[in-house]
Amino acid sequence: MGPRLRKLIGAITFLFGLTIYAFVAAGLGNALLPPDTVGWAVVYFIIAGVAWVPLFVPLVRWMEYGSFRKPGAGTAD
Repeated sequence: MGPRLRKLIGAITFLFGLTIYAFVAAGLGNALLPPDTVGWAVVYFIIAGVAWVPLFVPLVRWMEYGSFRKPGAGTAD
């Protein structure tokens, strides 16, 4: 698969996945947190707003290199 197609597929997957993640994170936050706890809601949504990054690192790596692992991973120096 060529890099252009891989990046197109990755970008579509990224946007779709991030949209699903945002809806699930917001739904969980609204369902699990009591309505009067603004402080806990802020903490939850800050964590949820950053937690997607490690989930999508393999996708971005695949888009760039064609592999889910770093180039040269597993080789001795």
